[in-house]
Amino acid sequence: EWREEGEEDVSLTDNELLERLYLKVEYETLRRLPQHSDYLVFTIRPHFAPLSSLAATPLACAALASEIRALPQGLLEYRGIGKA
Repeated sequence: EWREEGEEDVSLTDNELLERLYLKVEYETLRRLPQHSDYLVFTIRPHFAPLSSLAATPLACAALASEIRALPQGLLEYRGIGKA
């Protein structure tokens, strides 16, 4: 949710909204334990960055936009960015 706790539903300018949005990317791995190869370890390393920081990397912006446009409508709705 991009609103502050207790904040009413108010309209924001594009720049005000952009200041509140962050990009979260998770790097997930499955690794076998070296001495017990029957066991796996699942790791997640989340990375957060203000969405506005992508402005410095136009190719990253284009790639992100392309990926979002390719997502199925149901997944967009699940993530809260589609048309309900």
